[in-house]
Amino acid sequence: MKIPIKFGGYQEPASIHNRAAAHFGELLEQKLGDRVTFELIGSILKLGRPSGDLVPMVERGELSFCYMSTVRFSRTAPELQLLELPFVVEDRRTAFRALDGEYGETARRHVEERTACRLLGYWDNGFRHLSNRVRPIRTPEDCRGIRIRTQMSDLHGEVFRALGFEPIASDVKEFVEQIGGDRFQALGQSPDQHLQLRCPSVSSLHHAQRAFLGRVRHRVQRRALPELAHRSAVDRGRGGPRGHRVPASVGGG
Repeated sequence: MKIPIKFGGYQEPASIHNRAAAHFGELLEQKLGDRVTFELIGSILKLGRPSGDLVPMVERGELSFCYMSTVRFSRTAPELQLLELPFVVEDRRTAFRALDGEYGETARRHVEERTACRLLGYWDNGFRHLSNRVRPIRTPEDCRGIRIRTQMSDLHGEVFRALGFEPIASDVKEFVEQIGGDRFQALGQSPDQHLQLRCPSVSSLHHAQRAFLGRVRHRVQRRALPELAHRSAVDRGRGGPRGHRVPASVGGG
């Protein structure tokens, strides 16, 4: 009997996230052969569900894995709030040295102890770029009064508010649905996510004035790849052929 493995996400097929998830599935199938079946549900948004449902879906066993921003775990593992601060990370090598060391292991342990999930690895989501349809942004004063969509993070809101923005915390599903209206005037995303937001309701923003705040050292929103694995019979070594365990990490950051 084959073990079904479902991996959930919230982006388009060409995104770095989903290409990496697909590669993860290929490696699993290479390693486990016909003992598993791998299904990638690239965007639960297309199922009418917000990205925030991914973690509960993993916890309930609807999904085996998902990728998700660490902001969804920063209350469970307060250490992860460090990654929500701006201008902290100077280079990737330093960041991954911390994530692969004691800092990352402490956060990993807290996620495992306090949720029904296992954090399998971290990856870099890139520097954050800001786009808006109001005016070019060259100084903090140019940010004043612009309504910007942020992730579900109080710290992100504080950072943008300090710059003069009016932050609005919103799930990406809600943001994509409303970006063509008046609620949002700006967004902050990685370059890959900018490219993936391709729909008529987004064009007015993406084809308007685009201002990049230099090398804004991304709050280093870190994503785990694959970040979560449900504590199912599969990943705990129960129920699989001869107690087989799904690999805890595949590939690198």
